[in-house]
Amino acid sequence: MLTDRKYRKTVFICLTEETKKASRPINIATKLTDDEQEFLKVLKIGFVGGCELSFVKEFLEANGAICYHTFDNGESSDPFLALTDLKGGIYSFKPDVIVISDAQNIRSYIGDIQKS
Repeated sequence: MLTDRKYRKTVFICLTEETKKASRPINIATKLTDDEQEFLKVLKIGFVGGCELSFVKEFLEANGAICYHTFDNGESSDPFLALTDLKGGIYSFKPDVIVISDAQNIRSYIGDIQKS
């Protein structure tokens, strides 16, 4: 728990504002052009990472992309583990593009910096 009340209040205000922004529905029709949606319809995108990639995957799927996310399929969110498993779902999906998040491997370092 944060001990500085002023800082804690600032953090809570920021988190509340970001949560409100994230909870608003996306108006997908205004986000991408028809040409962009046509491009996405032929693109297979693989996501290797945790829930931090879910909103991107959902947005792209809503606009026509075919996606596979290791997190959604109960597979490892660690890129090293997911990509070294040649029998894993990401390989059988055969994506045109792979988006990798390494957040889980740097999260502890970020926490150390924040605590210091």
